[in-house]
Amino acid sequence: FPPRPLSDREVHKILTRYCETVRPQNFMEKGCAVCGRLTSIKQLSPLSSLK
Repeated sequence: FPPRPLSDREVHKILTRYCETVRPQNFMEKGCAVCGRLTSIKQLSPLSSLK
Protein backbone atom coordinates (compact mmCIF):
# COMPACT_ATOMS: atom_id res chain seq x y z
CA PHE A 1 0.00 0.00 0.00
CA PRO A 2 -0.45 2.58 -1.54
CA PRO A 3 -1.33 1.17 -4.95
CA ARG A 4 1.01 1.91 -7.81
CA PRO A 5 0.14 4.87 -10.06
CA LEU A 6 -1.77 4.09 -13.24
CA SER A 7 0.21 3.79 -16.43
CA ASP A 8 -0.52 6.13 -19.32
CA ARG A 9 -2.13 3.21 -21.15
CA GLU A 10 -4.47 2.48 -18.22
CA VAL A 11 -5.44 6.15 -17.92
CA HIS A 12 -6.15 6.29 -21.66
CA LYS A 13 -8.30 3.15 -21.47
CA ILE A 14 -10.34 4.50 -18.53
CA LEU A 15 -10.88 7.90 -20.15
CA THR A 16 -11.83 6.38 -23.51
CA ARG A 17 -14.46 4.14 -21.90
CA TYR A 18 -15.81 7.07 -19.88
CA CYS A 19 -16.13 9.26 -22.97
CA GLU A 20 -17.96 6.49 -24.83
CA THR A 21 -20.34 6.03 -21.90
CA VAL A 22 -21.29 9.70 -21.52
CA ARG A 23 -21.85 10.45 -25.22
CA PRO A 24 -25.10 12.38 -25.75
CA GLN A 25 -26.48 9.56 -27.92
CA ASN A 26 -26.56 7.36 -24.82
CA PHE A 27 -28.92 9.76 -23.02
CA MET A 28 -30.96 11.48 -25.72
CA GLU A 29 -34.59 10.52 -26.20
CA LYS A 30 -37.13 11.22 -28.92
CA GLY A 31 -40.81 10.51 -29.23
CA CYS A 32 -41.82 7.30 -30.96
CA ALA A 33 -43.69 8.06 -34.21
CA VAL A 34 -46.16 5.25 -33.50
CA CYS A 35 -47.04 5.70 -29.82
CA GLY A 36 -45.35 9.00 -28.86
CA ARG A 37 -43.50 7.43 -25.93
CA LEU A 38 -40.07 8.88 -25.17
CA THR A 39 -37.52 6.31 -26.23
CA SER A 40 -33.74 6.24 -26.30
CA ILE A 41 -32.59 7.24 -29.79
CA LYS A 42 -30.41 4.13 -29.83
CA GLN A 43 -33.59 2.01 -29.78
CA LEU A 44 -35.51 3.94 -32.46
CA SER A 45 -35.68 2.92 -36.11
CA PRO A 46 -36.39 5.25 -39.04
CA LEU A 47 -39.99 5.03 -40.26
CA SER A 48 -38.70 4.29 -43.76
CA SER A 49 -37.23 1.02 -42.48
CA LEU A 50 -40.60 -0.22 -41.17
CA LYS A 51 -43.02 -2.20 -43.29
